[in-house]
Amino acid sequence: MKNIILLLFTFFVINIAVGQNINTHADSSFHKRGFGMYLVFPKLELASFSELNPFLSEYDFPILPRQTFNWGIGLQYRLGLFLLNLDVMMTGQQRESLEAETEFRRSIFSTNVNFAYYLHRSKVSDVGTIAFYPFTGISTNETNLYLSRPTQGQSIEQLLESPQNTSQIEHFAVGINIGLGIDITTLYGEGMFLTGIRLGYRLSPDGAYQWESSFTNITNAPSDSFDHFFIQINFGGGLNWKKV
Repeated sequence: MKNIILLLFTFFVINIAVGQNINTHADSSFHKRGFGMYLVFPKLELASFSELNPFLSEYDFPILPRQTFNWGIGLQYRLGLFLLNLDVMMTGQQRESLEAETEFRRSIFSTNVNFAYYLHRSKVSDVGTIAFYPFTGISTNETNLYLSRPTQGQSIEQLLESPQNTSQIEHFAVGINIGLGIDITTLYGEGMFLTGIRLGYRLSPDGAYQWESSFTNITNAPSDSFDHFFIQINFGGGLNWKKV
């Protein structure tokens, strides 16, 4: 964890230092359009405990942790001071119970489409700007969970005919993001750098969604919303155009 924090801090400082030297001799007129790409590095989510956990615990499986680290890429389009952001992220987790010899593997594919507005901004160099913004948008999370335990030895034919050692269940949820962000970016030069942080909360207005399986009907499936607080850090760059 300390190494991750140190790496993020180093990238943050380098991006600021490099960004403040981009286009320092360019025309410092405000650019009305901007397009950028960034790395999500990372997004930390902290949710409540899953309703699936009591079932996992009862049958000696590791429980699903509250926190997840997500990694991915994002795109940003700016029209004046309005922003449209699209994020695509993935994460994977594996937990084992050495005593029961059980384990789970979880993969999560998530997306965000956020709308924002630079509510307050302050120039820090000829082209660099610190901007604060509220944002809201739509979030999706698609989870695949594989639960495994050891079984007696059997032939490959028996294993393919009737698998017994692994079960697959899945969960899809849609929610709304709300939060605040800070960008260190370029609004007054053609070359854009971007370092940003977002803090927010994802909520599910439709309530909880049931766990499902692609291979069987689950009669008493628990439900989860996977609402969570999150911190997201972005690093990237792009282009600005159309001076005003």
